[in-house]
Amino acid sequence: MCKRLKENGVEIYILVDKSESPNAQSEKIYKECAEENYTLAPSSSALPEYMEMLGRRAQIARLTN
Repeated sequence: MCKRLKENGVEIYILVDKSESPNAQSEKIYKECAEENYTLAPSSSALPEYMEMLGRRAQIARLTN
């Protein structure tokens, strides 16, 4: 699914709370899917800051039909 989304021009961002302890297999999938847009936040309290950071990176959006 991830590959098809990216083939259709969808940029994928994945933000994970490190305190949730994602396993190695999950992290591998996230990194392969989101590439440089995969972010591991240090804690749940840091999520708003990290979401804002990702929002700045994704400010420019284009809608096409």
